[in-house]
Amino acid sequence: TLMRVDEVCVLPQGHALTAKSQLTPQDFAGQAFVSLSGGDPYRRKIDAIFSECGVTRQMRIETHSADAVCAMVARGLGLAIVNPLTALMQSRCNSATKSALVIRPFSVSIPYEINLVRPRYRAASIQVDAMTNALISEAQELSSQLFNLVGSGSIHSAGDIDVRNQG
Repeated sequence: TLMRVDEVCVLPQGHALTAKSQLTPQDFAGQAFVSLSGGDPYRRKIDAIFSECGVTRQMRIETHSADAVCAMVARGLGLAIVNPLTALMQSRCNSATKSALVIRPFSVSIPYEINLVRPRYRAASIQVDAMTNALISEAQELSSQLFNLVGSGSIHSAGDIDVRNQG
């Protein structure tokens, strides 16, 4: 595993909930929500959490793309929960425009993993080792940026987790 982080909440700048440092499922009650499409495994996890908590959101828009979700949230169409890497990249893109995206941690852990798989029975090469080291370095940098943005939460990078050959 290169990185394991939790999904995050994204809100449009100026929304009342941006005053909170962390959002709970109850914070989304009655709120307009931009969601991933029904077949997405993260969508199913998110829906299950809200169902278990008895929270009803106003499902406004569905899309297959976390990038599209973030873009719609930044334009004020609702709130969402997405993977933190997409949120981070979209917040960087949107910071140059007037419609900024605000990221907050979610009180419920929804793990998001990025894995590196290498063949177990193939000899290592200088190029593969260099690429692996570059990916580990980038994962550590992104983990640091996410930690600075959302606080401790559940953020683990390759420095904390073993990167192994797989069979």
